[in-house]
Amino acid sequence: MKVAAIFPVGTSVGGCPDSIAEILKEEPALDVHLLYGNRGAPDAPDPHDFARQIRASIDDEHVTWAPFQAVEAYDMSVTYAQVRAFVAGVSEQNYGRVYVGVTGGTNPMVASLFQTAMAYLSCQVIPVYLQARGTARVQHFSASDVRDRVTAEEALSAARSGQIRVAARLADRLPPEGALEFLRKSLTALSYWDDFDYYQAKQTLVHQARKSAEYAREPLLSPVADTVARLAGVAAPISAFAKEIRDVQNFAVNVTSDGWAERLSRCGLSLVADVLANAQRRIVEGRFTDSVLRSYRAAECATQMGLVAIRIHPAKVDADPCAWEQLRAAGAPEVKELAFVAGLRCLAAVGQLDFAPIEDLVRNLCGARNHTYLEHGYDRVQLAQAERCFELSMEICRHLTGADIDQAWREFQMRF
Repeated sequence: MKVAAIFPVGTSVGGCPDSIAEILKEEPALDVHLLYGNRGAPDAPDPHDFARQIRASIDDEHVTWAPFQAVEAYDMSVTYAQVRAFVAGVSEQNYGRVYVGVTGGTNPMVASLFQTAMAYLSCQVIPVYLQARGTARVQHFSASDVRDRVTAEEALSAARSGQIRVAARLADRLPPEGALEFLRKSLTALSYWDDFDYYQAKQTLVHQARKSAEYAREPLLSPVADTVARLAGVAAPISAFAKEIRDVQNFAVNVTSDGWAERLSRCGLSLVADVLANAQRRIVEGRFTDSVLRSYRAAECATQMGLVAIRIHPAKVDADPCAWEQLRAAGAPEVKELAFVAGLRCLAAVGQLDFAPIEDLVRNLCGARNHTYLEHGYDRVQLAQAERCFELSMEICRHLTGADIDQAWREFQMRF
């Protein structure tokens, strides 16, 4: 692992050489970067001279000296911009650990270096306190632990607001080890799940679920551990079932295979429930139009499960020719595919559904969806309308799938 140290240099050598000696007691090699301030006045000591003295005082083959870097010493806004650019260059060198001097140089230099190192170095950051006079004393602690905790809390806060993808991006900055690695990988998997990418989410969720018990009692991680464990338990069957539904070419074989009825009953309800939970997250996130579309999709998905139950694929009604011929004989209309409302009317025509109790609900849900900006209209959906559409979808799904949906969708809620 590559290790570096960055020290701001002012108008004295200070404790920098002693600090480097202390660090080398723990590190086999060290790249040293010195930041020196610009000269304050023509007759003032030149910090560049002291940077040269520091380098000359250390003759150690384990130290590699980087070129000195001059920065503005007193104008905070300029200093910060210059130090940030410098730290950005350091971050590209892929250090595993960076020691940062928090004394030496001017206050604007020290403050800028500490802030930018914490914000822009993804590795372990260890501030080093240097005592310039008296008995040499070097103190340091792992400040990146604090930074990583703050990052973890920011990621979880984003996740609680329904922004799972944003949370996963924030968590990418967490270290690849221990509890925070569990959080990082879990949020990545949950972001795939939130995007209905069950296949991508499945493997990581199952792997992370093996560790969930380890973090079940940690206040920061216990809600995530619970969510991972719940979804991991259904990830594989849902992913496999969704794949079977997509496989139109082999639909007739799939729907007559052993165990199909049981898989349809269990996984079909889960697919509907997960869309409802997703619609609820979009309300929490404030994406009300997206929530309406997902509420509509949940009701459509419930309708499709009703069609699949009688061996009719909604995208290709004659995927199972025998089943379609029987349905045509029972009064089904002659169509090539069945969208939401057409699917409901088809189920009603062949005696599989009493459409009358939900007809108005369907009309209202379709109207709200069709008039949004993301479909055919220009309506800006507000909170009350998104919540109403969710309620409409719940009532339709309950009519199609049974009362179990009331509890089933809650099992797909994500808790953070």
